[in-house]
Amino acid sequence: MNKCISILASAALAALLLPFSLLAATETVNGIEWKYFVDNGEATVVEVPETTSGAITIPSALRGYPVTVIGAAFAHCSGLTSVTIPDTVTYIGTDAFSGSGITSVAIPASVTVIKERAFWNCSNLMSMYVDPENPVYDSRNGCNAIIRSDDNTLEAGCKNTIIPDSVTCIGYSAFWGCSGLASMTIPDSVTSMGDSAFSWCTGLTSVTIPDSVTSIGDWTFYRCDSLKKLYLPSHFEGLISSLIIPNGCEVVFYRSTYTVTLDRQGGSGGSAFVTATHGAAMPGIAIPTRTGYVFGGYYTEANGAGTQYYTTSGTSVRNWNGTTGARTLYAKWEKLEPINLSYRISNGKVTILPCEGCGNVVTIPSSIEGCPVTSIGNDAFKYCSDLTSVTIPGSVTSIGNGAFEFCSGLTSVRIPDSVTSIGDSAFAYCWDLTSVTIPGSVTSIGNYAFCGSSGLTSVTIGNGVASIGGYAFMNCSGLTSVTIPNSVTSIGDGVFYGCSGLTTLTIPPGVTSLGVVFYGCSGLKTVRLPDRFKGKTWGPYIPSDCQIVFYSTDYKVTFAANGGKLPKGKKMAAQTMTYGKAAKLRKNVFTRSGYVFIGWATKKGGAVVYANGQSVKNLAQAGGTATLYAVWAKKTYKVAFYGTYKGVTGKMADEKFTYGKAKRLTANKFKRKGYVFKGWAKSKALAKKGKVAYKNKQKVKNLVTNGKTVKLYAVWKKK
Repeated sequence: MNKCISILASAALAALLLPFSLLAATETVNGIEWKYFVDNGEATVVEVPETTSGAITIPSALRGYPVTVIGAAFAHCSGLTSVTIPDTVTYIGTDAFSGSGITSVAIPASVTVIKERAFWNCSNLMSMYVDPENPVYDSRNGCNAIIRSDDNTLEAGCKNTIIPDSVTCIGYSAFWGCSGLASMTIPDSVTSMGDSAFSWCTGLTSVTIPDSVTSIGDWTFYRCDSLKKLYLPSHFEGLISSLIIPNGCEVVFYRSTYTVTLDRQGGSGGSAFVTATHGAAMPGIAIPTRTGYVFGGYYTEANGAGTQYYTTSGTSVRNWNGTTGARTLYAKWEKLEPINLSYRISNGKVTILPCEGCGNVVTIPSSIEGCPVTSIGNDAFKYCSDLTSVTIPGSVTSIGNGAFEFCSGLTSVRIPDSVTSIGDSAFAYCWDLTSVTIPGSVTSIGNYAFCGSSGLTSVTIGNGVASIGGYAFMNCSGLTSVTIPNSVTSIGDGVFYGCSGLTTLTIPPGVTSLGVVFYGCSGLKTVRLPDRFKGKTWGPYIPSDCQIVFYSTDYKVTFAANGGKLPKGKKMAAQTMTYGKAAKLRKNVFTRSGYVFIGWATKKGGAVVYANGQSVKNLAQAGGTATLYAVWAKKTYKVAFYGTYKGVTGKMADEKFTYGKAKRLTANKFKRKGYVFKGWAKSKALAKKGKVAYKNKQKVKNLVTNGKTVKLYAVWKKK
């Protein structure tokens, strides 16, 4: 038997260990009869009527005793929809909510123990959230799961869980009874899976266990009755009897690496084969060439059929799936149709103008008449329905309004990281476009930019984009996932209007301007919003069964003395800041004998990054902690003077300086026959090259922070 967590005592055993003096008491609060025990002045809730239904709040105290423990009180309360847990609770026991009807749960910061099976068989559960201040558990990245922070074990999940790529273990019975779980992507950070991890997940049809997993517990897929295919790394061959795989499920074992042949289909040059690793991105390749044709990528079938694995530039489209059986990829070629580009040159820069018809493949040159192409102008390729592929050079910085609007045949486009703006309706109604990556160089996405591109299934928005214009992804009904980066501060009205395929959405903490973005998102089940939007009325603009989870945008800044100490009676408390808002750092109160405080570093031993009391912003993610380290400079240091060359006469004593105070260098007293003194260099070698750093008697300050003697060398010029 394998478990990722310590095996905890069962509820039955715990009950046997209770002292006989602990007799159950009851109190009715808000119409619910609460049965509880009292021990050491604290209450343990052990039972409510199974008929308890709807949204309820657990009282923070019963007859004056603070409620600190939740026993198996809500097991089988099928009518229950949500429970508010007070911040007096520190312990959630085995089977606490097992088999209940809850749809959402929020774990307060006070809870430090969650026993196994606490959320077992909660088939309606859609949203799981942990307060960012919780020291033991978290729900990082809006993952809809409970993760033990110290060892990255996913303790409990639900049907909307997305396993973060930092999780290393899926715990005992983590998804037991999640009948609504239809699919699950297990990241390759996971190395072990506990007993019964997916037992009774009757909606699962296919699961791929990544090659990183070396240990799988017993009964993992027990009663996963819809499971038809299970992909396992080859190192599990002969070792799967304990998984209890349902009848009719095909088990496919795959190797870690494969040699994949690249069939150039009439082309020449480029890579002939690659070594692919299952579950990892394909390695980069050199692309082939073919006279009169443009390379269109590599696919699992000839003529661009099947699954695409390489782009036109030879970069990976997807991770290699070694279970497909395909060991050869085939080049796709598009016949090059000559086109005449219209353009305008202004101030030495080229803008592409609307063209009269175009072929199916367009490669925009990086320069025309010796001038860089920097802009694809408004409506440049509008209504070019035959266009299937376009190559945009790295010289382009802007894509104009309607540039590719109604290019209904466009299947692929790579936006280079030179582009800083995408205009209104730039890619609107590109129905065959399936995915797009917007680089972090782009700062704004225009209104209606991808409106009506119903073939889009995924959008990657780079960290750097600050604003997403109104209706940017309106009616992208095929869109199933989108990650909005923390750089975004403004999201316009109707951005995801009619995106019926979206099920979860997280609005990042830096967003301060948020339009009505959810209207028509009929498939939306969970939305995570910064708590600054609490109180805003969403009314009919969000599905009635969608769970809205508000999360704190606060983070902490702590201060480390880094060799210093606090004076008696002084404090240097942690500072709470809000993501997206600038605030001034606390003034330093640490002291260090013989040193002067000069600022804060972001790592121990690092250089000064922030001044004392400086206004700062976004030092950590929402719910995170940033630690700043005091940087100290020796209070006093010496400056020593050297004549540089033999034969120089005169003497100069060392000069003492105090850090933080400006002072003039001692006037030069050295003499060299036939030469004139020009100033001081920072090294002997620089002095001989005539590199003057300081003039004679120049006022200087803070030449060194470590207290070491500064050596200055005389610079001479022949008379």
